[in-house]
Amino acid sequence: MKVLRLLGPAPSTAGRHRAPSRRRSSGDERAAGQVLSGRYELVAPLGSGGMGTVHRAHDRLLDRPVAVKILRSSVPDAPQQRRRLAAEATIGASLRHPGIAQVYEHAEFRSGLEPTPYLVMELVEGVTLASVLEERGRLGADETLALVREVATTLDHLARRGVVHRDLKPANLMLTPDERVVLVDLGIALAPSSTAMTTTGAMLGTADFISPEQILGRSATPASDLYALGLVAHLCVSGAPVFRRETTIASAYAHVHEPVTPLPDSVPQALRDLVTALCAKDPADRPASAGSVASLVERVAPTARLPRTASLDASPTVRSFPAAA
Repeated sequence: MKVLRLLGPAPSTAGRHRAPSRRRSSGDERAAGQVLSGRYELVAPLGSGGMGTVHRAHDRLLDRPVAVKILRSSVPDAPQQRRRLAAEATIGASLRHPGIAQVYEHAEFRSGLEPTPYLVMELVEGVTLASVLEERGRLGADETLALVREVATTLDHLARRGVVHRDLKPANLMLTPDERVVLVDLGIALAPSSTAMTTTGAMLGTADFISPEQILGRSATPASDLYALGLVAHLCVSGAPVFRRETTIASAYAHVHEPVTPLPDSVPQALRDLVTALCAKDPADRPASAGSVASLVERVAPTARLPRTASLDASPTVRSFPAAA
């Protein structure tokens, strides 16, 4: 089996989710109060990664809070990353759904010899599913079903427009005070208009949630997002990633060759069956669509509610760079 690069190394502590790194290289620090393009005033950093930084900012023209993703000037393979940021802007701007963080603008500012691109996005108020799981360990069956229903509804919206997210994971799912689940970070999403931006043989995604077909070098499809959703649901009720191993190579092998750990009998049969179907190795054996998944959950658990997040730190966060430095 040919396994090459996986973005986002698996954390060493099983069942826990590392918070986004707040460290930034000195060459890319942006001071609070700096104004980009005469309009976006940076307020505070929200997180950083290998590709850039995300800041809470204030849009002076429209008098509203926003999130600004700034590409790191020292990023390796800068031309490709600039194209990837532009693609994220194009895909995000084409989507209108309460379960997707909206993209407002893609622009550049000059801070040296080269212009620096940035992306202005909706500032999502809430906490990530990763934070909820870190705080609580796991979710109840009804909470998990409600999460699956909401995320599947959003994935259905993407699939109907030919978009594959390719990086569905707890750190990219925001739970908001108004009981939404918002899917953030379209950084490696695939759309009909996308051009090839990945080195031959490389795979984009996160080792814990990448699908078998992607590991084997095939193109990601909406069924790949459903596989990731199944593993997220399994994690929510079991408290541990299904295929986390000592290395990303071992994790990839497990995705392709090892069965999903059965959920205990204490988990309702409907949820166990749904997770099994979503996690099928062959994409053809998974549910026909995300919409059918959402409809199924609505039938079997019509009163299921998302987990309450009032006990957690509900400061605004945007998790926008999955690739670690």
